[in-house]
Amino acid sequence: GTTSRGRSFPKKEHIPQPDEQEAVQKRTFTKWINSHLAKRVPPLVVTDLFEDIKDGVMLLALLEVLSGQKLPCEQGKKLKRIHWVANIGTALNFLEGRKIKLVNINSTDIVDGRPSIVLGLVWTIILYFQIEELTISLPALQGFSSSTSSLDSSTSSTETTSPPVKRKPLPPQGGARKALLRWVQQTATKRLGLEVKDFGPSWRTGLAFFAVIHSLRPNLVDMERVWRRPNRENLQEAFLLAETELGIPQLLDPEDVDVDKPDEKSIMTYVAQFLKHHPDRKQSDSDGQTEEEYMLCPLFHPLPPSILSSIPQTSLWLITVTLHLLPPSLFSLTPSPPFIVFVSHFAFALPNVRVHLSTLLSPHHPSSSLRELKMWLDQLERDAIQAQETEGNLAQQYQLFKSLRVQLEMRRNQVEGALQSTQRDGILTVDQALVKQAWERVSNRLLDWHLQLDRSLPAPLNMVGAWLHEAEGALRQEIIIHQAHDVTANTVHRALEQHKDVLKSLESHQQVFQRIHKDRSVDGVPVPPDQLQDMAERMNFVSTSSSIHLAKMEFLENKHHMQAFLTLAETKLKSWIIKYGRQESVELMLHNYVSFVEKQHFFENYEALFQSLKQSAEVYVNADSSVDEGEMGVRRFMREVVTQWRSLSMEVRSVRSMLEEVLSNWERYSSTVASLQAWLEDGEEALSQPENTKREFFRNLSHWMDQHAAMNDAGNFLIETCDETVSLDLKQQLLLLNGRWRDLFLKVKQYARADELEKWRKDHLKAVSTLKELLDSAEAKLNAPVQVSFLNVRGFLQDVEVRKTNFNQVNPLFIKMVIELLKTHSSFEVRAADKITV
Repeated sequence: GTTSRGRSFPKKEHIPQPDEQEAVQKRTFTKWINSHLAKRVPPLVVTDLFEDIKDGVMLLALLEVLSGQKLPCEQGKKLKRIHWVANIGTALNFLEGRKIKLVNINSTDIVDGRPSIVLGLVWTIILYFQIEELTISLPALQGFSSSTSSLDSSTSSTETTSPPVKRKPLPPQGGARKALLRWVQQTATKRLGLEVKDFGPSWRTGLAFFAVIHSLRPNLVDMERVWRRPNRENLQEAFLLAETELGIPQLLDPEDVDVDKPDEKSIMTYVAQFLKHHPDRKQSDSDGQTEEEYMLCPLFHPLPPSILSSIPQTSLWLITVTLHLLPPSLFSLTPSPPFIVFVSHFAFALPNVRVHLSTLLSPHHPSSSLRELKMWLDQLERDAIQAQETEGNLAQQYQLFKSLRVQLEMRRNQVEGALQSTQRDGILTVDQALVKQAWERVSNRLLDWHLQLDRSLPAPLNMVGAWLHEAEGALRQEIIIHQAHDVTANTVHRALEQHKDVLKSLESHQQVFQRIHKDRSVDGVPVPPDQLQDMAERMNFVSTSSSIHLAKMEFLENKHHMQAFLTLAETKLKSWIIKYGRQESVELMLHNYVSFVEKQHFFENYEALFQSLKQSAEVYVNADSSVDEGEMGVRRFMREVVTQWRSLSMEVRSVRSMLEEVLSNWERYSSTVASLQAWLEDGEEALSQPENTKREFFRNLSHWMDQHAAMNDAGNFLIETCDETVSLDLKQQLLLLNGRWRDLFLKVKQYARADELEKWRKDHLKAVSTLKELLDSAEAKLNAPVQVSFLNVRGFLQDVEVRKTNFNQVNPLFIKMVIELLKTHSSFEVRAADKITV
């Protein structure tokens, strides 16, 4: 818009609302799924993602296509909610088995068709099976998608500790996104002068899509022609071109991309498909090497082709092996010119050898820095041993200790960085493991020396010093998280009791220390001032941290108790929503359900656990407000527990009615099969009896028609809900019984409802007789002469009205009776035939 003076104001950006973004992702993800389900035999099609995914059949079919594995799937027309949950559970377990992290995704949310959860699950699948799988195979990009490990530095600033290594999962918007973006930049956009810095607005014009196509098939795109065309026109042509020439499905609609902030996940999903057409995806990207990769070591520069072509292949292999055997110290020195020339002859002969040797000789090579770090730690350990053996008073000894500890702490960040795993499985290399061991040895030696120095103080300060070490050990103790939450909860409980026992004497030790600290001496014996001041800082740390630590431990214990409870409940639920077996096994399952849920007070136990968890969470947050923030925050965990319990409790409550329904059908099926088999045997024998005997035997045929229908209803229900073996047995049994029923019924159907038909016949005759009498009397009355008088005429008219009323009452009843008779007589055959469904 403009003012009266013509000043322009920027247009207000249209920021997509959550519903709009959700709709875009739904369209894109649906097209992506269908592009894979089309490969299935027979192919499947998703029309409404949020509805079609609910029963888990489409989801399992998709995972089968993507993984090439066969997955168990509950199928059938009469599947109930619990079978849907079982299918979704199978899919989620399959994904978790591949180490795919599922955050806040559970079976019931998918069954309920919650849009955000369904889209999150599909995005996780796309990320793993398409984007990560394709980007990880690009050598130059592997650094972005490798798992990393880091040291835990959450320790007291006054102590050195052994740094444990933890594996971090691949961040969904981190490694894969950066790798894909870098691939686009290096292979397509930079050489054309296009700036692509994201998977959103950078793609709006359509030029980036053309650039990717051009990098793969230059002859397909005239970049000069598309440079100044409208966005929609570019987008439409680019998508069509990619589909017709490269076979890449049109997952995006131009109107969804030509907005201020296009959906990043949708564009990433589409762009990742181009990776399959990258010619050197599984080979070294040496021909397109960047300047930085050519010059990893500034000592090397390209040599003339004449020199390169003269180097034998065997010499290249020999120099590679030789350099591996050179001492590590050589790599930190500046090589002499002859050595540089010698190596340069080999370093640029082949691209892969060039890069390998240049990085090996570089002072920044990981192996070189790790070896140097290991040598430094070994030297520090030797210095510590020598310092401990040096004679001197307590103050001198403490100064030596403190100088070594400061040196170690200054290297902590370097060690943390060096111990980050560069391997996909998170395992440390041999050099990294050696550095970790050296760090632990030095840390433990300095810790033991510190304890020895504190115990050398005059009493009772020496007791305070020993207690400080014990308290600090409790505060920095890391709880080992076991796979079983109940084991972890018990571990935390034991540690909590020990820590409470240690920290309960905090106040008494504080009083002793404060008195000594004020006097700077113990009974006139001076205390080394540095040691005393450090103890004051440590005492303050223990004092301020103990309440937070105990609150944290209390919360962790309750947290793992709750997780153990929910995990057990999930496991039980999965055992109850399987395909069922024979009646005896279902009875046993119902008995186990009653024992677990009712006798063990399942719902009451949750309430008790939740109240304990809630109380400890409040205490923990009040002690340290920072723990209530972020993805691992206490409040978020509490919300997840409530959400999980809401769906879990609903499923557990529904199990009993399902088991009882299955048992009811088993009982109905068993009883009807037994009675029907006996009746069929008697009926087959009755066929050879006289007519009167047959009529008498089959007069209650309608009752056995109802029994036959009940048997088929119960049998078909069990076929849908029982396992394959039981279902096959039921089908065979029903097939035989229905065959015998059909043969017998066709011979005796005329006897069906004989008593009812006889009653209807008698009622019919009676009604006909009554109607005839009424008609005869009316006719006689109308034909009889009437004497003309007021009384006679009035009596005649009244008699006519009475007969008219009687006729109107009889006639509809008669007609209705005839219709119902015909209907009843003709429909029982159809009803009987319809019940034979197997």
